Amino acid sequence: AANIAMAQGNWQSETKSNFFFLFDHRKSPPFSITNGLIGQALQSLSGYVQWVGETALREQAAKLTSRSNLSMIGVTHPVSDRWHLGADVRVSNVSGTAAAGDMPAGAGTGNILVYSAQAIGNAILRDNDLGVLNLSLIRSPTYTAHSLSLNYVYLYSDSLRIDGSVRWYGQSDRYGARMSRLTPTVKAIYKLRERLFLDAEGAIERTTTKAPASTEHSRRYFFYTGYRWDIY
Repeated sequence: AANIAMAQGNWQSETKSNFFFLFDHRKSPPFSITNGLIGQALQSLSGYVQWVGETALREQAAKLTSRSNLSMIGVTHPVSDRWHLGADVRVSNVSGTAAAGDMPAGAGTGNILVYSAQAIGNAILRDNDLGVLNLSLIRSPTYTAHSLSLNYVYLYSDSLRIDGSVRWYGQSDRYGARMSRLTPTVKAIYKLRERLFLDAEGAIERTTTKAPASTEHSRRYFFYTGYRWDIY
């Protein structure tokens, strides 16, 4: 069986509305006989293969390989020279895995539905900028969530690009727990020369989790910088 199957398409109407769809089916991880080794107690790889046999190992690999599916359909429409509005619906799921060797059975995710709406603008504050406002509603068999994000990109010059984003995510599950997370992020990309870039990014993540018997607050700081060389 194929590891990946994908179909996608776009169609633009006379009013410049762009309709699109995507279907993606894949094995996760990609199917390989070595998937049968996941979670097994190994002292010797060759000894384990000789012990269980190649046929049994292939059967274990099939049991421990999930199937991931994603279907999406959406539309974007220009409402002015600077603004586009869009909406899409996504359905995704990952299948469970059967017990194999030392690995117990794993439950699947069930269908996760995501309803999203976007507003995309260019030249909002400056001529060389782009902003995206996204609102999403997420429903799964075990939780419901909302996500609101604002992304802003500014091309300061031919050599410097600055990205900023703020994302809020809120989730409540069937056990009565609630979680909210706020994450502002800033990223800068400086072009040193052709195909060679200096990247720097920093973020703060603040999370509050409220369960029926407890409340937890956490804060994480993230920063990195490094070189990037694009080879193509």
